[in-house]
Amino acid sequence: MIKRIRIQNFKSFQDAELNLSEISVLVGTNASGKSNIRDAFRFLHGISRGYQIAEIIGEKYADGVLQWRGIRGGLREIMFYGSQSFAIEVEIVAPNPDPDLSANWSEGELLNFTYRIEIITTPENPTPLIKSESLTCVHIENPIEPVSYLL
Repeated sequence: MIKRIRIQNFKSFQDAELNLSEISVLVGTNASGKSNIRDAFRFLHGISRGYQIAEIIGEKYADGVLQWRGIRGGLREIMFYGSQSFAIEVEIVAPNPDPDLSANWSEGELLNFTYRIEIITTPENPTPLIKSESLTCVHIENPIEPVSYLL
């Protein structure tokens, strides 16, 4: 279950954190950022599908057929005004999928995964690039032994 999402310099959000429960409803006036939160989740969905960053932001075609419609506004609108980077971090609680992850953790025990990705562009190279990407895993009942991966 997704517990939390943090968005930095993404669309209309300079730095925002949203805690989620099993059922979460976004309510707000027009232009308050509801669709931008959806776009952050769509960005993560594109990552999970293995798409390249440019494809996630733009579009992905295979054999002339549209496979993925990019993030609304594309590269022109994806970063907070004046920023040259953005980051999305998501925290997920899930059962341990791999007993080899740690000698002290059994398969099925609940773990807290935190995934973070930061995307950057420069005036010299406007192509979006991954600046950093990481996955950290912590046992919920024994948070002393985190396992981190730089992806």
